[in-house]
This record gives sequence, structure tokens and C-alpha cells, in this order.
Amino acid sequence: MAKRIASDTDAAVAANRIEQAKIVEAYNNKTETAVTYTDANSKAPVMGTGYSIDLDELNAKCLVPSIAEIEPLIDWRMLLAFWNFKGNSLVEIIAGNPEAARTLNEAKAMFATVMEEGLIELVSAIRFFPATKRGNDIVINDEITLPMYRSQCEPYLSLADYFSEDTPSPIGLFIVSAKLHDNYDEKSYEHLMLHALAARVAEAATQWIHHKAFSGQTSIRPAFGYAVCPDHRLKAVAFMALNAEERLGITLTEGYSISPSTSVCGMYIAHPDAHYFPVMGIDSDQEQDYENRIKTALACQK
Repeated sequence: MAKRIASDTDAAVAANRIEQAKIVEAYNNKTETAVTYTDANSKAPVMGTGYSIDLDELNAKCLVPSIAEIEPLIDWRMLLAFWNFKGNSLVEIIAGNPEAARTLNEAKAMFATVMEEGLIELVSAIRFFPATKRGNDIVINDEITLPMYRSQCEPYLSLADYFSEDTPSPIGLFIVSAKLHDNYDEKSYEHLMLHALAARVAEAATQWIHHKAFSGQTSIRPAFGYAVCPDHRLKAVAFMALNAEERLGITLTEGYSISPSTSVCGMYIAHPDAHYFPVMGIDSDQEQDYENRIKTALACQK
């Protein structure tokens, strides 16, 4: 079971990396002038209704995986990036680089210790809700609002476009945290390695759950604060909707960082046309509109 999930998810991860590479290329090669915010809204694509998926069925799948189950999904390349070893693939990084290869072996040895001694605890708060679109907002249960940006360059997309104004479709909010239970000195190499592993474990767990929920369906997993969804303040909406502090014993700082930092927070979105895209050309009109909407969204959560 775990191997099958890992195999399918690896393909999804590879496809996701291709999408991310396209985003980088789009940023680097963009030469056209962005249109106004009004024009971008008028050019918004009509994506159609998303998948019709039973919410009870989705929520029943929201189980926390074991460390053993997510082991095949650990991104060792990103772990080496934590130690400043750069490269497009794991093979490229360790080829001819004994120090990188030694660090990888040490990381895998530490992971074995994690499995044996329970040094990392996975906790999560995940729930799927019915969601619709209102302008550039995603609206959950007609009461929780997630404001989204719209790209003012072609194709003028917003994540809100993956939802219908009238027919609800599922959206998942997730917070996954990998808590450390160790006695290493915080400045020691061992603790830093364990911290790097915990970050990869949290990310792998979100991938495992993503595949479990939407296997066979086109879907994305945008995290708040990154790329297509750059506002970290949206974590506050997710924290309130999921009652995360009480349920998980984690906190959100005034600067909207999660403590512990080895945590991931974002959305699961399934739609036949769902893909990652660059949000570009944001002007002062959209910034002001977005600020008004996010302030209202946050106020409603208090």
C-alpha cells in the first residue's frame, strides 16, 4: 500500500516540479505589460464547476500517516538543500561530492533513529469544506473567506477561479506539524539534522494525505505564504477554522509563523484544470482591494 502510494505520488511530485519550473521560466521570460486590475478581472477565465466529491468520504480519509508510511516520500534533495548542497536532482548533488553523500548517509541514519526512538511526532488538523467563489475570494460554508490574488498577466488566473459561484465543491484546509522529542543541544549538529528531517517529514505527510484524498483526480496543494498564495496571514484563517492551537498544541506568532517551524499550512484544491501558476503584475489597485478583503476576513475570525 505504502509503495503504491509512494509510486503514484512520486509521479505527482515530478509533475509538480515541472509546473514550478514553468512558473520560474514565466517570471524570467515575461516581457508583456500587465493589464489593469479591472481588466484582469474582466478577463478572468471561466473554469467551470470542480469535482463533485462527498465531503464525508474525504474527511474520513484525513488520517495522520505514520512515519513509516511517509518514508518513501521524503525529499532527500531538499534536505541536502538545507545544508547548502544545491542541484537539480539527488544524483546530481551527491555525484562527485563526498561531503554531500556523507551528509545524506548521516540523515538516513538519523531517520532510522527517529523510527526506533520516536523522536518526531506527526500531528495534523485537516478538514474538507464546501466552498464557492465570490469575486476573487474563496468562501467556505458561506462564512469563512479566503481572499486570493489575481494575476494581472495572461492567463489572469486566481485560485478562486477553481470554484463556482453557485455550486459548492470541496476545499481542504490543512495544518501538519512534525514535533521534535529529543534531548540534543539546540545548537548541536544532531538537533539541526533532526530539525531538517522534521521539516521533510511534515512536507511528506501533506503529500501522502493529498494523494490519499484525491488519487486519480487533478489537484494542487498550495501552501500559504508561497508562490500562487503568498500571504502568510491566511494561516490565521486556517488556524481558526481548524481550531489548531487547541487541537494540536501549536501556535501562530504575531508575524504569522507557525511554532514549531517544522509545520506546513495550506489548501487542497481539486479541479480538472487545477495547476500552479505565477501571480504577476499586481498593482496598487489590487493591493488595496486585497488588503480590504483580508482585513475583513481576519476580523470575522476573531
